[in-house]
Amino acid sequence: MGKCQQQLQSPLFARLPAEIRLEIYQAVLGDSDRVTKVFHSDDRLHYARCPPYRHKHTAEERQNRRLLSLLQACKAIHSEAYKMLYTANPFQLMAPMHRRNTTFVTFIQSLRTDCLISIRHLELHCTFASLRYVGARSVLAGNMDYWKPVCTQLQKMAGLETLELTIKIDSGPWIPPKGSSWFFDVFNPLLPVRVPRFVVRMGFDIPQKERDNSYLWNGGDLQFELVVDQALQPLPEPEED
Repeated sequence: MGKCQQQLQSPLFARLPAEIRLEIYQAVLGDSDRVTKVFHSDDRLHYARCPPYRHKHTAEERQNRRLLSLLQACKAIHSEAYKMLYTANPFQLMAPMHRRNTTFVTFIQSLRTDCLISIRHLELHCTFASLRYVGARSVLAGNMDYWKPVCTQLQKMAGLETLELTIKIDSGPWIPPKGSSWFFDVFNPLLPVRVPRFVVRMGFDIPQKERDNSYLWNGGDLQFELVVDQALQPLPEPEED
C-alpha cells in the first residue's frame, strides 16, 4: 500500500465546499440498499456488500472489499470521510454460539472508539445449539460463555439507531426452551443494551410466565420488540427408514 498524500491543492478541496464533498463520500462509501457483511477469511477480517438476508456473497460482491480505496487516496480525504464508512452502511455479522467464532468481537475490538460509536445499523445473526436428549435428560449442546462477550461489545456501540438480533436454534432433536435458565442466560446479558429500535427475531415466543418473571428482566420490561418468525424454527431431522 502506498503512502497517503495530503493534497489540499486538489480541486476537490480547493473548489468544492465541505457539504458537497461529504455528499460525494456518502455516495461512494454508503449503500443503504445492501448490508455490509463482515467475515473472517485467511485469518483476516473482510467486507462484502450483499442484498439483505443473503448469507453467501458472489464474486462480484466480494470485489467490494476494495471500497476502502477512496479512504487510502490521501490523508485529507481519509480525515473527512472515514466515519462515513460506518454511519452510511448497515452491517451484518454472524455469531454462532454452538462453536467458537470470534468474528463479531474481533471486528468490534479492531475499531477505534470514534468508528465504533459511528455505526448506526447492525444485523446480528446468532445460532444457539439445540437442546439434545442424553438418556432421560435434555442438555444444551453449546457454550453460553461465547454469548456474554458479544453482549458486552454491543453495550459499547453507543451510536446504534437500529439493532436487529436474530436468534436461531440449530436443526436436530430439540425442544423449545423451558424454565428461566435458558431465557435468563440469553436475555439477561442484553438488559444494558439500549438502542432506539431494538428487534429480536426468534422461531418461538417467550412464555408469559417468563415475561412476568421480574428476576429475568431485572424488574423491568422487555427492552426490545420480539418478532416470532416461523421460518427460524429448526427443521426436524429426517426419520430413519
